[in-house]
Amino acid sequence: VKDNLFIISGDHNEDGARVLNEYLDSLDCKKHVIIGMMANKEHEKYISYFKDISSITTIDLKTQLNSISGEDLKEKFKSIPNVHYQPNIEQAIKSINLNEGDLLLITGSLYLAGEVLNLVNGESTVESIIEALSKKFIDVPNLAKDIEGMIELALDKAWIEKVN
Repeated sequence: VKDNLFIISGDHNEDGARVLNEYLDSLDCKKHVIIGMMANKEHEKYISYFKDISSITTIDLKTQLNSISGEDLKEKFKSIPNVHYQPNIEQAIKSINLNEGDLLLITGSLYLAGEVLNLVNGESTVESIIEALSKKFIDVPNLAKDIEGMIELALDKAWIEKVN
C-alpha cells in the first residue's frame, strides 16, 4: 500500500458508513474498498452510503462464526459495479491494482479492523483481547459484548477526532 492513502475503519452500521463517506467525498482520488461484515448487519443499507467507489472487494472473516461469507456479501452487492470476492484480507489487498495516490479503505467490522491491525502492527486482534479477558474475568456476564462496545466507542471517538 506504499504511496497510497490507507484507512482501517471499524464502522459496521449505517451511521458509521454515512460519516465515513462524507469524509471520503472530500478526497480527490480513486477509492478501493475491502469489506467483511457480520451476518446480522444491514449490508445493503451500509454499502448504499458509499459513492464514487472504484472497486469493492468482499472477503470472508473466517475467524468469526457469525460473519457473512464474502461470496454471499458480493451477491448482496450485485447491483454495484466492480465488486469482487477474495477469500482473505491478504489476497484482497494483493488483488487491487492501486495507482499512486489511490485510497485503500478496509471496513465493515471491528473484527476485520483488528485483523488488519494485527497484520500491519503485529498487535492483538479484537478476538484475542476478548478471549484473554474472558479467561481472566470468568464470572462477568456479557463481557464480550461490553468489550466490543468499548472498542467501538473508542474507534468512533478516534474517527470523530480525526475528521474534526
